[in-house]
Amino acid sequence: MERPQTAEAVRAVTDAFLDHDNWVRPNQARSCGNVPPRVACPTLPTWPQLPEGVDPDRWLEAVDGQAFARSVQPNGHVLVDLRPSSIRQALAGRQVVLVVRAAARVFDVWHGRERLKQVPMKGLSGQRLPFEQ
Repeated sequence: MERPQTAEAVRAVTDAFLDHDNWVRPNQARSCGNVPPRVACPTLPTWPQLPEGVDPDRWLEAVDGQAFARSVQPNGHVLVDLRPSSIRQALAGRQVVLVVRAAARVFDVWHGRERLKQVPMKGLSGQRLPFEQ
């Protein structure tokens, strides 16, 4: 077997393989019926158009209302996605529960049945971004 020595030679060998694999070699998949894939399915579906922009914070909708337990560190902070939020140093070593409020982009902080405070979510974009970004 001869190995291609240049990127152009690799492209040529790969293109030849893909051409043979798709148009010549029989395929045993049920959808192909023992004929080559591009013979069995000559027209391929089109991909949907890419959006012009995306909302990088849209994931919040999926976790709205969910609760996450965190241990308060000795300095009175909790970590969410490696970002510290100040709670209370008096609660060091104890657990608090952070409830996601997506629309307000905050966590409600609970200790037992007491709602201690709200802390803003950190690391959000806060805007739609062009798809390329």
